[in-house]
Amino acid sequence: MAYLLGYADTTLKGLAHQLLRIKPEQFKEATKDVDLADPKAMRQAMIDHYTYGAADADNTRRIYTILLDQLQREGLEDIYRSVELPLTPVLSLMERTGIHVDNDAVREN
Repeated sequence: MAYLLGYADTTLKGLAHQLLRIKPEQFKEATKDVDLADPKAMRQAMIDHYTYGAADADNTRRIYTILLDQLQREGLEDIYRSVELPLTPVLSLMERTGIHVDNDAVREN
């Protein structure tokens, strides 16, 4: 939604700052004293800092409402639902598996 509307920073934290006018806690702040390589320590940190996850969930809901309203006002909701949303799984798969780049063709252009 944010990409379609032209927001420069489409990350959750960036949108929270832009649209909700808040500075949300960063993951690094919530886990600054945690050994991230230790699954038990990481799990305990998430239990101890449950408000971090709850805030992200609430911010996501609030941002969704704002962006949906903007899409509707701009007449872009149909494009979002028929083009952008169906592309999400495709882009996700590309991010997870990578894509082949023909270096020679790139150098030619």
